[in-house]
Amino acid sequence: MGRRDEPELIPGTPQCGDVTVGEQLQVPPMTSAVKIDGKKLYELARKGREVERPPRSIVIHDLEIAEVRLPDVEFLVHCSKGTYIRTLAADIGRELGCGAHVDRLRRLRSGPFQVEDAFSMEQIKQWEREDLFAAMIPLAKVADLLSPQ
Repeated sequence: MGRRDEPELIPGTPQCGDVTVGEQLQVPPMTSAVKIDGKKLYELARKGREVERPPRSIVIHDLEIAEVRLPDVEFLVHCSKGTYIRTLAADIGRELGCGAHVDRLRRLRSGPFQVEDAFSMEQIKQWEREDLFAAMIPLAKVADLLSPQ
């Protein structure tokens, strides 16, 4: 398991080894679109093939346990792009010695866009055309939001 100086991921449980906040390496899953020798991993996986995958650098900025209702644990993670959350959950389960998988996955933020700023489909269906245009972000502003500062 983990080192003694690591914080506990879930109080009262074994330490979590390398699955903590900070920079780390993660092996992309076979179900990803990462290419190896020009082939997407998911294409190889569909053919029943598994290949060696080099680990990639990711950053876990924050990992917060939101709720524990054993055997379920809900957590929030703030991470770098390229982080595979299902793989992160499996890694945590392996480190805890109990296994883990993702039951639900919800993206709360992507870059400058946050779920709090989103509209539901039910809201949008009730809008008039003018409401729709008023809520749209102009393409030039989107480009500004997504460009590195």
